[in-house]
Amino acid sequence: MTGLVVAGTTSGDQEDSVGDWLNAHMRLEHATASCRKGNTALMLPVPIALSAWALAHLGKTSEALAHLRESEPLVERLGARGLVVHLSWAHHGLSHASLLLGPLDEAQRLGDRALEFAPRHPGYAAPSMAPCM
Repeated sequence: MTGLVVAGTTSGDQEDSVGDWLNAHMRLEHATASCRKGNTALMLPVPIALSAWALAHLGKTSEALAHLRESEPLVERLGARGLVVHLSWAHHGLSHASLLLGPLDEAQRLGDRALEFAPRHPGYAAPSMAPCM
């Protein structure tokens, strides 16, 4: 099940990077559903956070905010337990969604959190510092 979730999230990430926000959102929602069905709590915050970013780009503000509100406490709980493997990428998605939705100080805080966890995965630092597209 975890492989399916990773594949779904990765597919969503690739679409999201080329600007196909609707397709990215559909794939990320599939990954989210797979996490919920398979009870893979460690993966759940990432597709929810990235989906918030896609929804914000699609102009679905209330849905994007709901995803932000759902994902952030899940991410923080994992961090409190020392489970940090996906935290940079989750904060990256949340920060970019917040850049589009506001407030900007929240986007800055989430971006700083993404960079805080990036040393554990140096490849995540560059996208976290990139401007919102």
